[in-house]
Amino acid sequence: MANISSSWTTVASKTWKSGNFSATFYLQARVNSQSIANNQSVIQTRLRSVRNSYTFSGYPYKFTCSYCTSISGNSMWTVETKNILTSSNKTITHNSSGSKSISLSATASITGLGLSVSLSGTAVLPSIPRSATITAAPNFTDLDNPTITYSNPAGNSVTTLQASIYMTDGLTGLALYRDISKTGTKYTFNLTDEERNRMRQHCVSSKSMTVSFYVRTVLGGNTYNRNVDRTLTIIDATPTFNATYEDTNESSIAITQNNQLLIQNQSTLQINITNATAYKYATLSSIKATINGVTYNGTLDGSNGVINVGELNIAENTDAIVTLTDSRGYTATQTLNLQFLGWQLPTANITLQRQNNYYSETDIKVDANYSSLDDKNTITIQVREKKQSDSTWSSYTTLQDNVTSTLTLDNQYEWDVQVVLTDRLGSTTYNLTLDKGMPIIYFDRLKRSVGVNCFPNDDESLELQYEEEQYNVGELLSKIEKNIITVGLTANTNVSIRATWTHYPLALNDLDASLGSKLTFNSSTHRITVGDGVSYVKVNAFSLFRGVTGSIEMNIRHNGTTIGSTAVQTSNTSAFWNGAITDILVPVSSGDYFDISFRASATGTVVVGGVGNTKLTVEVVQ
Repeated sequence: MANISSSWTTVASKTWKSGNFSATFYLQARVNSQSIANNQSVIQTRLRSVRNSYTFSGYPYKFTCSYCTSISGNSMWTVETKNILTSSNKTITHNSSGSKSISLSATASITGLGLSVSLSGTAVLPSIPRSATITAAPNFTDLDNPTITYSNPAGNSVTTLQASIYMTDGLTGLALYRDISKTGTKYTFNLTDEERNRMRQHCVSSKSMTVSFYVRTVLGGNTYNRNVDRTLTIIDATPTFNATYEDTNESSIAITQNNQLLIQNQSTLQINITNATAYKYATLSSIKATINGVTYNGTLDGSNGVINVGELNIAENTDAIVTLTDSRGYTATQTLNLQFLGWQLPTANITLQRQNNYYSETDIKVDANYSSLDDKNTITIQVREKKQSDSTWSSYTTLQDNVTSTLTLDNQYEWDVQVVLTDRLGSTTYNLTLDKGMPIIYFDRLKRSVGVNCFPNDDESLELQYEEEQYNVGELLSKIEKNIITVGLTANTNVSIRATWTHYPLALNDLDASLGSKLTFNSSTHRITVGDGVSYVKVNAFSLFRGVTGSIEMNIRHNGTTIGSTAVQTSNTSAFWNGAITDILVPVSSGDYFDISFRASATGTVVVGGVGNTKLTVEVVQ
């Protein structure tokens, strides 16, 4: 492949040699002229020979070359250094891009000499300038007049040279084609208002979009388009609006007489939006308010909007940041300073005390705390009472704030006392209990008696209140039941130890002593069982045993689980050895049981002492 120019350029060559004779043949081409407008080149080709040795000749002969008329003959032809064939001018039309390659060939033959040469090659013609290209273009805004830099190698040969701005689909024109200088290198788009608005109309869902700068070239009847993509940004399009707020709760407004004053946890806050406007063909998208880090979304209706915030647990002035967003994502904000009055339900420090601790006359003092609400709030204090045994309350009476009043509440009874504090927005109820007007211990000098939580009725007595009844000590002791049970063995008992350290329950069979109804003994299961209403018991045991050399262990078990044990070391099998487990406090429920088991370190027969020598005792404590 050879790039040809206006000078003769060799496309292919071949040397023929026979004996002392040789010659080289050259296939050559050159460009005589080019037409940019017609996209054509005019070329010539030729076949040239160069003799490399002595003169020689032969016949017949024939020479061919692309675009040349063949030469042939039967006469003698002398091989010399000369141009054998030269074509006339040949017009070649280039590709639409301006490039062109052609295939050339040539032959030379002299039969008498045995000379036969074939040559071929590709000739690349100089490219003809075609379309203009954009070499630089800016990102720009809808307010700019963007300038592009371009190259037009065809110059004035082009029929038309234009520039435009389109959407990237290449179909929607934003700034339509306009002529630009064929010999220039820069062009500035002086955009019209119509063109700027067209761009804005196609960019309403984001702040920017990608557009294409185009250069269109018409050359030789063909149209060429070249483009580059750049970013168009819509600026100075922040939306605007007006924002105000108000309390829409009629109850709180009735107190403040001002819908711009908000009461904590009571006022219903509403933020109103007016004159909301989006610009440059954008639309309004959303409205919201942020108060103390919490966002509240509103609704828009045309140029107006509402944000229903509702009640707020805020006691001090704070800011609401109101934000309007348009379809491009541009936002505008306004800050509203919300005026708050702190409010909480009223509270009080209440003193309720019988005079001298046990008289029926009872002093009550209520020191109320309530929110001022700019001195527009008031407080009402009411009290009512009933005996604890009654179901009906007395009527309310009114108390003065921080003033001691006297109630008459029979000191023979316990009383429920209810105090209600009511301000203009809510109320708080306190429920109090007043004990009987009774000293813990009362000494009656006339009767020479003592009362515990009561006044004595009898002479020379010790009396107390028990389960809503008043008893003297003797009567009360008769009401207290002792529950205790002890069981054992009627005779010595043999326990066969077949495996070391294995528990063997002892078959207790003797109800030794029993008091009360809350503990029972079952001689068939050999267990002491707990009845209803028992929370704690105290257990202990002792025994005598012999029979194996080594350790013997006695265990008290609660529901089959060992809770106490004792072990002794026996040295022979004839003498009894004793062991005891002292008191253990055990929490219990109804149905729980206790028994005794033995185990030993050696196998054999353990003899357990009977007839008062083995005992298990359970006593109710609570």
